[in-house]
Amino acid sequence: MRILDRLKRHREIARLRRQVRRSPSPATFGALAERHVAHGDLEVAMRVAEDGLARYPDSERLAQVRLFAKKKSLSGRIRRLRQDVARRPSPTSYTNLAQLYRELDSEDEALDIVSECTERFPLNEHAYVIEGEIRLERFLCDQIAKDAVMALTALERVTRINPHSVKAHLLLAELHHLVGDVTGVIDAVGHETALLVGHDWGAIVAWNAVLLAPERF
Repeated sequence: MRILDRLKRHREIARLRRQVRRSPSPATFGALAERHVAHGDLEVAMRVAEDGLARYPDSERLAQVRLFAKKKSLSGRIRRLRQDVARRPSPTSYTNLAQLYRELDSEDEALDIVSECTERFPLNEHAYVIEGEIRLERFLCDQIAKDAVMALTALERVTRINPHSVKAHLLLAELHHLVGDVTGVIDAVGHETALLVGHDWGAIVAWNAVLLAPERF
């Protein structure tokens, strides 16, 4: 009976794969990915969904299948890390858990995790880096000033803990660039002066930067 079940499963998957090859669409990719999920082939399901999203990036069905498969595949790791955090809390457990939630696009969960980490381990830089990355990404998407301020606070905290953190300096430079703070970019990358080139509308930014801080350019 088990052999017959395997044969039936193989034929079903082969049929769905032929449909994807002959008539690629969100529906055919989705049906194949969902069947792999039903059989517990989560890694394969994610690959199929990602292949479909490469062709049809706006497909909600494929995005949902990929997210569901990813959640199922990561659930065991999340459960173990939550147990570690509860029993033997460490910065590594917290940051690994936060990164898993980021993979699942659960940014609020990730922020809660890093907030708890910074309360327990205030001198560990990695949780602040994760917070800075999330806040910066949100600012890029939504242009909400609060996110920019919180990103700035978190990343500046990193540079005080570890002045040699390249990642924090680069993220700070990106943040200053986004808000048009040219001197802030120079400070973030650790230079006193810079050669500033402005083209087209960027020339206006360059002129004003030189007027406001001529000693830096």
